[in-house]
Amino acid sequence: MAQKIQREYQRAQCVALSNAGLSCREASKIIGISKSSVQRAIKRFEETGAFHDRNVRMLKRLTENDGRYSSREITNKLNNSLKNPVCKATVINYLRRSGYECKTKIKKPFLTIKHKKERLNWCLAHFNWTINDWERVIFSDETTFYVIKHKNKVKIWRTKDEQSKEGCMEVAAIGGGGGRVNFWDAIRSEGTGCFRIYSENTNSNVYCDILDNYLIPTHDNARYHVSRQIQTKLHESGVKLLEWSAKSPDLNVIEHLWSIIDDKLKSKSISSVKELTEALSTEWLSIKPELC
Repeated sequence: MAQKIQREYQRAQCVALSNAGLSCREASKIIGISKSSVQRAIKRFEETGAFHDRNVRMLKRLTENDGRYSSREITNKLNNSLKNPVCKATVINYLRRSGYECKTKIKKPFLTIKHKKERLNWCLAHFNWTINDWERVIFSDETTFYVIKHKNKVKIWRTKDEQSKEGCMEVAAIGGGGGRVNFWDAIRSEGTGCFRIYSENTNSNVYCDILDNYLIPTHDNARYHVSRQIQTKLHESGVKLLEWSAKSPDLNVIEHLWSIIDDKLKSKSISSVKELTEALSTEWLSIKPELC
């Protein structure tokens, strides 16, 4: 115990001498420890704000587990092993000094091994496509917007580099209320294309109507997209299809626009389907070609 106290005191001396303007070499001579020990003590203090690292290591273990506990849960679990309990604010300060941020889990699609293999094969098949190849593609998609969209936000502590780690994501869920509209549109390298806002459920008949009025040369593999009725319509129209793997909406560049539009809708006061429809039309028409 005496040696531990001595080490912590020496670490505090390293930081104090460094703050006073002394070099690591000068501090090592005064304290009587190696230059590398001085450097480690200063680096540890800069990263954690503390002279001892046992509690910090434990904090990181609790933060980086598969469950990704919240700050309240981390505090409770940490205090189970401490003689002198700490408050949640102390835990949050430690986490922030260690480079962690409290962020909402990003959504990811539910993928089987087969889905992952198909997605990889698709990417490999298009790896050598040139800019000219992609400029010939029109990307389309449909999604649903709600007047009141309830999001079950799960906040976790993570570093900026951990955004796509397994424990930092959650499988997307469907939810909403207060009325909804379906939104179909297309984009290309020159900018946005036509769009359609409709209330009925999307099926083969609805999609045939979209093709008749807003013909597109590519689409994903939604069940109604690959029906015989749709395939016949596309063949008759001379549309060249871009093969698309199942469960791969995030490979479609248009997916990024949903988040941008959704963020803009959050700042508006929308209380009816009519207002939602008008807001969607306005935001879609305001998208600049440079963004596409």
